[in-house]
Amino acid sequence: TVFFSQQHNEEEDSDVDEDEQLPEGSAVPIILIDEVDIMFEEDGDTGFWYALKNLAKKAKCPIFLTSSTIPEESCALNLRHFELTTPKPYECVSKIWKIIQAEQFRKRKGSSSDDRKPALEKFADYCQGDVRRMINILQL
Repeated sequence: TVFFSQQHNEEEDSDVDEDEQLPEGSAVPIILIDEVDIMFEEDGDTGFWYALKNLAKKAKCPIFLTSSTIPEESCALNLRHFELTTPKPYECVSKIWKIIQAEQFRKRKGSSSDDRKPALEKFADYCQGDVRRMINILQL
C-alpha cells in the first residue's frame, strides 16, 4: 500500500503557534481518499487530479490518499510518498486481542488466554495480515 499526503508548507502555517497543541483525546480531522489508483478518466472521473490539487491548496487539514501503485498523475503534485507493508501474522495478534477484549467476545469453554496466540496467528495468516478483514470477520 502506498500512502500520499500533501507537503507541509511552513510559510502558509506561520499563523499557527508551534507550542499550541490539541487537548489530549481530541480528534484531528483528515481527508482520506482510498484507492486513487483505480480512478478511471474514461468512466467519469475526469478532473479528479485537478480537483484534488485545488482541494490541497485550500484544505486546513492533512489529505491522505491510498493506492496499490503510484499513479502517474500524482507525480505532478507536491506529495510525500510512504510505502507500507502488510503486517506479519504475529504482529496482528496483540492488536486483534485488544479488540477482542474491548468488545468482550466470549471465549470457548475450556479455552484459556494462553490458547489465543496460536489461534490468532492462524487467523491472521488466513487473512494474510489484513487487519480490516480480520475485524470484519470477527463482526459476523
